[in-house]
Order: sequence, then C-alpha cells, then structure tokens
Amino acid sequence: MWKDHMLLQKLKEDRKIIEEEEAETLAKQEASRRKKMARAQDSILKYMVKIMEVCKGKGFVYGIVPEKGKPVTGSFDSLREWWKDKVRFNRNAPTAIAEYLPALIF
Repeated sequence: MWKDHMLLQKLKEDRKIIEEEEAETLAKQEASRRKKMARAQDSILKYMVKIMEVCKGKGFVYGIVPEKGKPVTGSFDSLREWWKDKVRFNRNAPTAIAEYLPALIF
C-alpha cells in the first residue's frame, strides 16, 4: 500500500513536470512566432518604401491577419488616418475572413 502511494505520488510529480515543460515549449513557440512576424513586418515596410521611391508611388497600405493575436497593419503617413478611421482593418478584417474564407476554400 505504501509503495503504491509513493508510486502514485511520483507519477503525479512526473505529470506536473511534463505539463510545465509543455507550457514552456508553447511559450517559446509563441515568442518565436511573434519575432518572425515582427521581422516580416520590417521587411514588408522596407520593400514598400523602396517600391515607393522607385515607382514614385503616393502611398501604400497593407494588413496581415494572423491565426492568433491582433491584425498587423502598416501604411504610408498620408494614408494612415484613412486606413485606421475609414477602413478599420483591425476590426473588419477578422470578421471578413471568417465570413468569406470558407467560401473561397470550397
């Protein structure tokens, strides 16, 4: 009986350690995903500015809606107010994707 109790206690401790390791792994994966997203956004902005210079563009806007988290947006200074106030990408994009993406897949 005593051995069974000790074995049960050891199993509970092992399960707790495994759960902590899984939580740590998930946190590392999330941090990695955020870092990659930040790098991608920096690259997008860099190339958009380069395109603006080469093509003599007057402005640009873009938006990315990740699976988790809030949408990431970027815009040229002259269009930023319009992008945030009129288009409201942060609010409207996730709803539009949820509505239209299933129709696009099938």
